[in-house]
Amino acid sequence: MGFLILTFHKRSKLIIIGCLMILFSMTTYSQSSNFTHLFIMENYNEFNVLDKQSKVNPDNLLGLNDISSITRFYPILSYNDTISNEFIGTFQVEPGFFNNNLNFSLDLKFMELYTAIKFDEKNRLLIGKKRLDWGSGLVWNPTLFYTQKDPLRTQNRLEGVYQLNYNHLFEKSDLEFYIFPDSTISKSKIAIKYNMFGNRSNFSSTYIYSGEGHQLGYDISYGGNQFVLYSEGIAKTYSRRFSINPEGLIIDPTSIKKTLNIEVVLGSSINLSERITSYFEYRYSGDNLNRNEIKAFRNYLPNNLILYDPISMGQHSFFGSVNYIGSYGRWSLNSRGFYDPTSHQLILSPLFVYSLNNLQLELSALAFHNSFAIYDLQSTLLISLSF
Repeated sequence: MGFLILTFHKRSKLIIIGCLMILFSMTTYSQSSNFTHLFIMENYNEFNVLDKQSKVNPDNLLGLNDISSITRFYPILSYNDTISNEFIGTFQVEPGFFNNNLNFSLDLKFMELYTAIKFDEKNRLLIGKKRLDWGSGLVWNPTLFYTQKDPLRTQNRLEGVYQLNYNHLFEKSDLEFYIFPDSTISKSKIAIKYNMFGNRSNFSSTYIYSGEGHQLGYDISYGGNQFVLYSEGIAKTYSRRFSINPEGLIIDPTSIKKTLNIEVVLGSSINLSERITSYFEYRYSGDNLNRNEIKAFRNYLPNNLILYDPISMGQHSFFGSVNYIGSYGRWSLNSRGFYDPTSHQLILSPLFVYSLNNLQLELSALAFHNSFAIYDLQSTLLISLSF
């Protein structure tokens, strides 16, 4: 039948127990309550044509399959209470069940699990595991420090991050304080985020401190009648990315002298007509590989795969797409492209999306044209149902 893998970190156990205790207290003392739920079922399938001449994966060193199939199930449960005529409490849990349909292995992890208390119209406290919605970038989000979304997906259900968050709302802005606990004090983080809201523009600034160093970030967007312009970026005194020297030796980021690393994203979306929208995004990442490092990476393959990124390993990256929406908004056709001028990685990816009520179907293909490709062609079929 297969097997079940249940892995719980000690910290997640404590948060589960704490949230359940708060939920029990809210249930006991509540004057009005409201349960809501949403179930999301996804079936994700890949059909791949391996590149037999790949330098990254010679003789299928990575043991990849031509076919893969994964079923994901997300039951989202929320509970809201008004407590003592003053506080509004929220409890939300979203476990994720992931089943490999080829070998029948099942994995479980909590995507979100948090409790939030709204003291009044201006003050809120949240504790638990929750997603961060930092950054306005469509493909890349440098301000989102703990994870990155899949740039090839139209919808990303990212795993949340453990946090303690206090939010104070002003008239046209808000101020947020964060504590992000981790396995050690040096890996834990504290952050401050200030957000300003306008009729057409939004701006936010962030500061993060941890044992790794300091990080300053910004995020700005402006929306016109037919277009949106945005930019986000960070400056940090550390790097998490490995590098390589001319002799092919991998250099751990912790052994590199701390310098200021910059990452900036510039982007836009333009409505060309009622049904056609174009998107463009550029990223500069100072601690990605330069031309000499790309050359060393190529020369010493496949002994340095820790550096590998199928979309972009260089300091400069471009993304562009044109999206056409069909009748009644039920279907759309998207032509996407990624290009890295440093490594000459090029990916072309058409995407077809069909939606009907609670059902969504995504069919995409990826054609790779570069010496670092693992596949000649990669196609995906995603079927999503919400109820």
